Amino acid sequence: VGIKGLPVVGTLTVGQQFELFGFTAPISNYNTFIEGALDSSISPQRSTGFRFHNQAFENSLQWSLGYFWGGSDSYGDDKDNDGVNVITGRITGLPIYQEGDMLLHVGMSFSNRHLRGDATEFKSKPMANLAEEYVLTSTSPDDLLLVGFELGFAWQSLHAQLEYVHYDVSAIDGASDATFSGWYLQFGYFLTGETRPYSGKNGMWSRVTPLKNAFGEEGGYGAWEAKARIQMIDGNDDDVTGNELMNFALGVNWYLNSATRVMLEYVFSDLESDAGD
Repeated sequence: VGIKGLPVVGTLTVGQQFELFGFTAPISNYNTFIEGALDSSISPQRSTGFRFHNQAFENSLQWSLGYFWGGSDSYGDDKDNDGVNVITGRITGLPIYQEGDMLLHVGMSFSNRHLRGDATEFKSKPMANLAEEYVLTSTSPDDLLLVGFELGFAWQSLHAQLEYVHYDVSAIDGASDATFSGWYLQFGYFLTGETRPYSGKNGMWSRVTPLKNAFGEEGGYGAWEAKARIQMIDGNDDDVTGNELMNFALGVNWYLNSATRVMLEYVFSDLESDAGD
């Protein structure tokens, strides 16, 4: 449930919801690739709590700040919560914005998670949700700090984005502190001349509308987009071994209209572990 139009804080949302963290936060349905760029263990997902969200300077600045009680799963089950609490925030801006031609997006997210020693996993799959978790590190943090940086760029039919997340574990007594990281860089190009839309309300990409719908009265072919991504997940630290995974992806998207798309991707993954590459 939410309330809009509050002074200063804008919108208040209360209940089970996504924590806003990163450029490809799960609330967006308009990501370029089928799978999110960073797995759920690296970027926060759903939690129960409340969040404020607002915009300023004609939607050129967006921010959100929320308090959540961690320990809830994706279905909102937090009956066993034992004092775990989370503060997550995000701020983004548009230092350059020329509608329909060029934009530069910058942003930063953080999530401070007081977990009281609850078992936590840093894990990642090779951009395929049905695959195994090739990066897997188990920790028991007293506190966990996630810091993310994001860049987005669009110029006519070309668009790109970059994200980096730093994962800092302050372990309970008797366990080792650790730091992990993940990053990706991706590009997209519309072969049919469209530009990548942007939502100033959420600070994210928005819905693609083809210049001419496929099979429409105007006889168009829809929008065709070529795409590429490189991704690196490092689950190793001095006293912790969780593997290192590099993913390369190429693909194409076909937007038949603003509500329908077909997505095809090929992913090549390179794993480095104690057992060999």
